[in-house]
Amino acid sequence: MLDIKITRTATPKAKPTDETKLGFGKKFSDHMFVMDYTEGEGWHDARIVPYGPFELDPATVGYISAKRNKGIEFLAKTGILVA
Repeated sequence: MLDIKITRTATPKAKPTDETKLGFGKKFSDHMFVMDYTEGEGWHDARIVPYGPFELDPATVGYISAKRNKGIEFLAKTGILVA
């Protein structure tokens, strides 16, 4: 079983009163899951930490952006996405 360290936030937010109106990208959790990866060791140091900024390699951002653009092209070609 994976051992996941949990660090609770010191400033929890109030829970939403109406969970049917959460809205994507409008309400955020107090915590986030983070895990490290190194070549040879693989995935390790799983943890749940207070919500906040995290480090991301710039090459990863370019890769994700390129994949997103391909997805948008596909949706436009199939008629699923209409501008």
